[in-house]
Amino acid sequence: MIDRISQLIKTMKLSASQFADEIGVQRSSVSHVLSGRNKPSLDFVTKIMMAYPELNADWLLTGKGMMHSDESFPQLDTELPTGNQLSMEMEDEVSQEVQKADLLKTIEKKKAGSKKLATGQKTIERIVLFYKDGTFLDFTPGGD
Repeated sequence: MIDRISQLIKTMKLSASQFADEIGVQRSSVSHVLSGRNKPSLDFVTKIMMAYPELNADWLLTGKGMMHSDESFPQLDTELPTGNQLSMEMEDEVSQEVQKADLLKTIEKKKAGSKKLATGQKTIERIVLFYKDGTFLDFTPGGD
């Protein structure tokens, strides 16, 4: 199994440290396993399988089969959507987005209209500013 773990690391073009970081174990654990000091624990193997779901567990544990499971490669007989199907799906998505945008614009217009009505009922007659030094300034809209 040590040889297969080493082969996996080489295939992924990783250093032992990078591999340890990716599978979530201490770097020393990978070093000890690769040197033969320790055998890989169940937790160690489980973390490898979790980090690389495309990896064939039979290959990792026993050396039988291919490194990658058949599920990780696309099947040749699977049907891909045609250009027409994709364009129809895109048209549907675009039309939904346009409808959402139109609805938002309508809501904003209604909000703005209600604000105009509220402020349109009252008109400003005069504005007076009082300063801390006791003076004031009187503004009258429309008249100077």
